Amino acid sequence: MEHYRKKIKFKKTIDFNFVSTALDSDNHVSHISSSWFAEKVMQSVIQIRNVECNPHLKEVYQKLIKMFSLEKRRTDLDIFMSWVMGTRSNTHVDEYDVLITGCYGRTLYKVGNEEAIVEPGDVLFIPKDTVHTAIGLDPRIILSTAIYND
Repeated sequence: MEHYRKKIKFKKTIDFNFVSTALDSDNHVSHISSSWFAEKVMQSVIQIRNVECNPHLKEVYQKLIKMFSLEKRRTDLDIFMSWVMGTRSNTHVDEYDVLITGCYGRTLYKVGNEEAIVEPGDVLFIPKDTVHTAIGLDPRIILSTAIYND
């Protein structure tokens, strides 16, 4: 899976304070994207949808689009974050290609029969229709770029 990996440098560290400031400036849709218990919400994975136009994230998004020559493709950007280690996404398949960008913490990705640890600055490509799961090894923030095939 190493051939799917690239690196990106951030001008500003993307941590929980950064995300909080970004969300405070806009009205994004968010939801819990993992299994959760009402009494343990902080152990869930939170997804914040369509942040590609957020002024705090626009530069990172445009850098990813340019890095992977996606200017003529329809794309969008979501944040996935969790506050404690051990949180995991539901095992799933996306109907589009995905670029995972590590921002904070480490995340173990099980992609098909392979595994990769994504750290800040790592970009991992997951082809459409590929079964994958994300498991936070630390509190984590990742960016997920959807690349649609239309």
